[in-house]
Amino acid sequence: MEVVVMILHLLNGELAKIPVSLALNQSCSDKFLEIVQVDSKGTSVYYKGTLVRAVHCRKGTGEFASSPLSRG
Repeated sequence: MEVVVMILHLLNGELAKIPVSLALNQSCSDKFLEIVQVDSKGTSVYYKGTLVRAVHCRKGTGEFASSPLSRG
């Protein structure tokens, strides 16, 4: 299990910094899709009702973790 910080850049200008635990074979992408709501068209995602414009994950060392929007 790895703990990373998922940083969501929201349309209203706020940053949501969310500590998340990733299971052994779980990517940041997988966790991202668990915590956001996808619109009915599947083209936008929302966190607590606010549109997410960008997202990235960082390890405790500050380095980037796997990108939540790319798989593989």
